[in-house]
Amino acid sequence: GPEVLDGVIDALCESAVGSTCSLDSLMSFRLGPEMDVANGALLLRHLLRAGLGFVTAHTSGRVFAILGAQNATLALDGTVPAVVRRRARDASRILRRWRREQELRVEKGADGGRLALRVSTAFDTVLEGLREHHQPCWVGPPLERVWRHMHVVTRELVTLELWLVEGDTETLVAADVAFLIGHSVYVATRFALRSHRHLSPGFILGLASTKFLQGLGYRGWDLGATDGSPMMAYKAELAEVLDRPAAIARIRLLTREPSLSSTLPFGKEVVADLEPRHLFGV
Repeated sequence: GPEVLDGVIDALCESAVGSTCSLDSLMSFRLGPEMDVANGALLLRHLLRAGLGFVTAHTSGRVFAILGAQNATLALDGTVPAVVRRRARDASRILRRWRREQELRVEKGADGGRLALRVSTAFDTVLEGLREHHQPCWVGPPLERVWRHMHVVTRELVTLELWLVEGDTETLVAADVAFLIGHSVYVATRFALRSHRHLSPGFILGLASTKFLQGLGYRGWDLGATDGSPMMAYKAELAEVLDRPAAIARIRLLTREPSLSSTLPFGKEVVADLEPRHLFGV
């Protein structure tokens, strides 16, 4: 149960110093056919409420609960960290320059583009993007079943999507798969198209979605464990990196609050034409 899990994590916070821990030796679960989707959702919910992250084996659905030595988490109700402000300034410059380019295109009679923030409008497209971007991808059919249940039925999982709209053409350039747990949002995985890196779509999505979530009353945005590797370097630019005990304390405080998921407009375009003012930290 949740209380036992809290006790295990508290003990590890004291004893497992300086390393990321996988708890599969202490608990072993599979999101296979023998576990229905409701119980799978309950398992993930308990892990996230306790401050853990997770990955799964692609085919078997075996769940590996992760307790990071450090976590990247952003308080949406406090002072914006200096590193996030710097990233927000950079993203604002990129966005302003790109918007000016689109205005010039329109002045010359061509179609201009816009960047739009949408919530849960293209779940299958997001999953396809994850498979293409992350190879091998740890999100397999067993986990997809549970995620679909949490997305469609319980609505505690959302996709936050950055779309490039150019005339009749729409391209999903970045997306986050995020869990709504109390007053916290946990980003389980994300991707951004390398072909559009000149737009910094991953950073713009992160900053736009946090500003949007802040307006709905969310107080924390959790990117999970980080280890300073190149693949995770972006986390330190979008959030504050905290040691394990401090991160767990902050996450638990927010995940035990009543759910705010009913405030999220599923299936909607929430910002039609992104401007710098729509970015967190600006």
